[in-house]
Amino acid sequence: MTNIPRAAAFVAAALLVAGAAAAQQPAISLTPADPAHWDIAGHVGWFAGNTSDTGTTGDDWYDAFSGGVSAGRYLTPHVKTEVHATVSGDGRVYRQEQLPGNVRVFGASEHHFRTAAIGAGVFYQSFDNQWFHPYAGGGLDVLREDHRVTVLEFSRLPVAPSPSREVSYAARPFVAAGFKWYVAERAFLRTGVQASFSNRGTADVVWTAGIGADL
Repeated sequence: MTNIPRAAAFVAAALLVAGAAAAQQPAISLTPADPAHWDIAGHVGWFAGNTSDTGTTGDDWYDAFSGGVSAGRYLTPHVKTEVHATVSGDGRVYRQEQLPGNVRVFGASEHHFRTAAIGAGVFYQSFDNQWFHPYAGGGLDVLREDHRVTVLEFSRLPVAPSPSREVSYAARPFVAAGFKWYVAERAFLRTGVQASFSNRGTADVVWTAGIGADL
């Protein structure tokens, strides 16, 4: 019986020591110790544009290589504003169409498109961890489109019409989604897809992949 108080005292002392040791251990956190305020990224991708309003029959979509940069500012650990700039390479489609004002004259033409856009949006980034962050958001793009037409052949005309060129500007809302995968404390890989819209529906879609850093 005399050993019971001694045992109890020993257990109590052991618990106190263990509690003190645990209190001295650093807490394990899944969030970065110093959250980022800015991020910058560069990307390459594949751009697909809708040209359904350029002629009567033929290809509606073209695709081209694209590249761009972005810079974002974190308002909270999950909400970010971002600006970006993107340019595409030369895309091409073939169409068959009538000469304006002449229902009997038709032929084939080659259409070349090149685009450049700047935009801004708001994004929500999920999860509280240091590695993987899905994101989604939307905003507005201002697009410059360079459209060149080369006539290949027109029937019932002694001379084919000369090539033409048109530059147009448009503001288009967009939605985007993707993920960031951190490969170091401040460096990440980023991939995603963005679609913008006009009065004819989906105007363009771009798939991107790139690298970036937190600042």
